[in-house]
Amino acid sequence: MQSFNATWSKIECTIQGCLKQMNLSLFEEVRGWIYESFDKIKSTGLHSVSNTLCPYPLLTDGIYRQIFTALILTNLGEHLRSSGCHIANLSYSDFTVKHGIAGCFKSLLRQLVMVSLEAYDITALASWYCQKENNGKPVVLIIDSIEQCYGPVLAGFVSIIGEWVIKIPIILVFGVATTIDALRKQLPSEALQCLNCCKFTLPSPSERMNAIVGAIFAKPSLGFSVGHEVAVFLRNYFSRHDGTITSFIRALKIACTKHYSLEPLSFLSRIMYDEETEGTWSIMCESLPVSKLEYAFDLPSCRRDSLNRKSGSEIAQGLFDFRRLWKGWTCVLLCLFEIGRISKMQLLDIFCEAIGQTTSDVHSSNGSSLSSVTSQKLCHATIVLDFSLRNHSLKLDVISSDYRTSITYGAHHSLEISPASLSSLLESWAKHTKDIDEIHSKVRQLQSLLRSVDNDGASVRKEHIKIGRRPALEIFADVEDDGALKVNEKAAMLMKQIVEDMLKPIESIPFHEIFFFKHVGVLRSALTGDPRKMIQLDLLKSPSYLRCICCRTGDKALRPSMHDTSIL
Repeated sequence: MQSFNATWSKIECTIQGCLKQMNLSLFEEVRGWIYESFDKIKSTGLHSVSNTLCPYPLLTDGIYRQIFTALILTNLGEHLRSSGCHIANLSYSDFTVKHGIAGCFKSLLRQLVMVSLEAYDITALASWYCQKENNGKPVVLIIDSIEQCYGPVLAGFVSIIGEWVIKIPIILVFGVATTIDALRKQLPSEALQCLNCCKFTLPSPSERMNAIVGAIFAKPSLGFSVGHEVAVFLRNYFSRHDGTITSFIRALKIACTKHYSLEPLSFLSRIMYDEETEGTWSIMCESLPVSKLEYAFDLPSCRRDSLNRKSGSEIAQGLFDFRRLWKGWTCVLLCLFEIGRISKMQLLDIFCEAIGQTTSDVHSSNGSSLSSVTSQKLCHATIVLDFSLRNHSLKLDVISSDYRTSITYGAHHSLEISPASLSSLLESWAKHTKDIDEIHSKVRQLQSLLRSVDNDGASVRKEHIKIGRRPALEIFADVEDDGALKVNEKAAMLMKQIVEDMLKPIESIPFHEIFFFKHVGVLRSALTGDPRKMIQLDLLKSPSYLRCICCRTGDKALRPSMHDTSIL
């Protein structure tokens, strides 16, 4: 399972990095809000030892008693600590009848002052903050699961720190709430008056799913993906579990585990991320046992392709070809998603449709390259750009024929997008095609064309302002005819070209089974099947692995030495 551990480690790190990057912009927004709140609190008075230990004065202006609060993730602390904040984490278990308000402050002092007191003393916290090395930084208290806190204890805690907010600039950050009025339900009006709330919204599950699918299924460098039926099952499984990312990742890990345990040649998937040269891989493939070679060329994709030269070098060449084609395939997938994003389409839907329709077309075209039927369907799913200088906008039409799929979801639907939006779309295409020089250069040419058309239109408008006599339509005519034709035709032709050239039927390419997990029944049983039955089946298979003398070969009965709990 060494290959599985290496691959899943890469997938797991990719997912964590992807989610961390999604939260980074939100964390920066929270950090900016915290320091803005901190500056407002500091502007109300100076901190010194002489006045810190005095009771909090009653002020006539109620704003000075307000504590800045947020509803946000509890794992924000690490990011804020690296930004110079003092961080303390309190859980709902600190706000119970048993511990009371004293328990909250004891936990707070342990984390910040590094002392343990029998009775809570907020002046100890104030003295700690007056020290030179601690002053000048906001104190952020992160409280998770506010809805599970005992309301009266939480209200008392808020009231006390509200009285000391000028001397100890404490900012509360509450964890994720399941309802909008969570604070109102937990705290009385007196405590709510001490809070100046600010709400931050986390990325939605669909946005997180798009990021994860793009980071895993659109990255050949990981060496693992799933077939059409498994992808559809994962999508439905995600939907049935209320869109929880955890359930999707769990199912994905099981799929990866099953793939590496069932596919004898799955260890060759390292070719996607291994730093060894092609020559080294050729030698490795040529040294495969005869049984492995026979198995490789007996794969369904190889039988369809009628490969006759059953040698290790043929396997190596097939793996290199697949790596190149898979790279191009994922490039088109991401470009299609940039178009579908405008119509709120999900990347997993596009992935399921793209890999599914090419599979069906492969069967109808007897394993040939992308069939004319598929090409026609996908071309109808691409965009038609109509540049109009009259209204200074771009019309994007997503056209489809009678073949209605998720890719062609936007049938007969028009969207008005600005030139800036088209520029952003082309910039995304440029990013996705940066490793494919031929396509990348054409995207750059199209970007230059768009800029030139925009500049020509701007110069014509300036000239129109100067002369002030000719109608705008007449002045714009030449620019519109030439610019619209170029942008419209070249953008449509570019999308059509990369679809036809690079969206190959991935599940018909020889040796794709080494990288793609396609056993949807195995995955379904692992997720929803009877675990005791699976254990029994594993026990029945054990004699074939152990090959001990006491066990008869081919006997399907349970051995007497097995524990009673192994019998259904």
